[in-house]
Amino acid sequence: MEISDHDHLGEILTYASGYDAEIIIWVLKDIRDEHLQAVTWLNENTTDKINFFVVRIEFGKLVNLQ
Repeated sequence: MEISDHDHLGEILTYASGYDAEIIIWVLKDIRDEHLQAVTWLNENTTDKINFFVVRIEFGKLVNLQ
């Protein structure tokens, strides 16, 4: 994936709920501000049991954004 989009964010939430996931990691090349805000909001408004992470790939390295 090149850059974040609404479809993939929705899929992540759907799969996370279907698998009762506690750790959700979204790996991509770049993220739009509104999607980073959504992930931040999810972390602040869900239980401590559930953790969302965004990892942006930059020049072959992984950079943790959240």
